Amino acid sequence: MATIVCSADHWFEKLAGYQFDPAQLPAAHNACLRKFINVCGSAQHSSQQVTILRGIPGSGKSTFIKAHPQLAIVVDNTSPHATNVAPYWAVASAYGLSCKIITLRCDPVVAAARCQHGVPADRIATMAVLMEEQEKLFPPWWTNEIVLS
Repeated sequence: MATIVCSADHWFEKLAGYQFDPAQLPAAHNACLRKFINVCGSAQHSSQQVTILRGIPGSGKSTFIKAHPQLAIVVDNTSPHATNVAPYWAVASAYGLSCKIITLRCDPVVAAARCQHGVPADRIATMAVLMEEQEKLFPPWWTNEIVLS
């Protein structure tokens, strides 16, 4: 079974390539969540696991997905805030799907060099700090695996 990826980035992928527009972020995230809800609603088995990948831009989320083809359903977003993760966890739980978070930790300098979306290095560094702070707000039943990338 192929991995199903739900990502706000898909909104910005055009025939001419990736065209990011920050004004479109709400629409992109709404489209991602709608796709995720549809995927969860049509999941073949309740044994399918949802993986919520979170990491700063350039941390290697897309590479991680390619290296783990056994993943069933993946949310591939930066998700710096606990509130970014919560709707996905709630939907997966509502459909009886198990869920885990994988946070990719990466040196912000390395991530900035690898980032293909033009996010400034200082913004990436700020996001890295925020992501770690936000993990303290995760409920204890959220499984969060830290992977160094």
